[in-house]
Amino acid sequence: MSAASVGIDVGGTFTDLVSVDLDGTAAARKVLSTPLDQSDGVIAALDALSASPDSITRVIHGTTVATNALLERSGATVALCATAGFEDVLELRRQDRAALYDLARHHPPPLVPPERCIGVPERIDPDGVPRALERADADAVANAVASLGVRAVAVSLLHAYRDARHEKAVAQALSAACPGIDVVLGSEVVPEIREYERTATTVAEAYLRPVVSRYLEQLAKRVCAAGYPSPSVMTSSGGVLPATEAARHAAALALSGPAGGVVGAALVASLAGFDQALTIDIGGTSADAGLVLGGKPLVESGGDIAGVPIALPRVLIETVSAGGGSVGWVDDGGALRVGPRSAGADPGPAAFGRGGTEPTVTDAHIVLGSIGQRQLSGGVEADPSAALAAVS
Repeated sequence: MSAASVGIDVGGTFTDLVSVDLDGTAAARKVLSTPLDQSDGVIAALDALSASPDSITRVIHGTTVATNALLERSGATVALCATAGFEDVLELRRQDRAALYDLARHHPPPLVPPERCIGVPERIDPDGVPRALERADADAVANAVASLGVRAVAVSLLHAYRDARHEKAVAQALSAACPGIDVVLGSEVVPEIREYERTATTVAEAYLRPVVSRYLEQLAKRVCAAGYPSPSVMTSSGGVLPATEAARHAAALALSGPAGGVVGAALVASLAGFDQALTIDIGGTSADAGLVLGGKPLVESGGDIAGVPIALPRVLIETVSAGGGSVGWVDDGGALRVGPRSAGADPGPAAFGRGGTEPTVTDAHIVLGSIGQRQLSGGVEADPSAALAAVS
């Protein structure tokens, strides 16, 4: 194999690898994903390629670590330092309701509960500093955070997008009182107006950073130890960052995997002569739809991901739970429903023979005959009788 670029995307059921040589020759590999540590699946995919590490010039990775942490609420324990009197900004949100006509519907709870929101006695406004932050007050805030035993802290003060001096003073006090804690400043994450969106995004960054950085450091270490180049990571906006930098921009990876599908589809459509397209990317857990306009993916300035507002650029993607592993079920009214639960890679669809017993979209396709082959990708052999038993 001549010098090649490699792309590796981790999905809910499979981890996919595609390599492209300088002469345009492509090769693809598919292995089962490893939910407990996605880097196991990445290494397995590289091993399945059977290529000399010296022949690989670039590794690009799409990951769902950040997405899963938001969906499963499995991120770090976080505290929020906000201007005194504005500690409840995450609870107040905007005036929009969770469901317009459902009075019993509620927004998902914030990533930081009220008891971990600490008021900072300071105030900066357009006319100056009506309430300066005293060193003793900054130290008191830092000590209060230290008593909470959190893994990360978000600092989001009023108007810090124009004047960050108070946020930086709080950060210094936190670093002294809480050695080793991740301190995330809103003035660095989203230096823009709109207090709620900036605070929510800063909290999301603090919530995700310990999880994402641990994974990316582990991944880069294992990939480099195997002789491959250090990986770059897809961002939600469709670009890439080196793994070391991506670890410090965790919130920007919330749509890392799905964004790569839209970017790739835009390139294929452009090469085929189409500058407008509707894309659909069906994986094991979800089906993701995107738009291509003028030959480029449609990018928006931000939006909710798993109920968490993130005010960072992202490829516009709409997701429904209609992946191959999405579980079918019957609700109390007798209606057939699909998702949002997925059988994932372990145990996976019943037909995979890995212990799954619930009916999935893949099982339905096998029963219907639209998937007719017995030998599936990733070394999986389909068992039609198990699929029929599950669907029945």
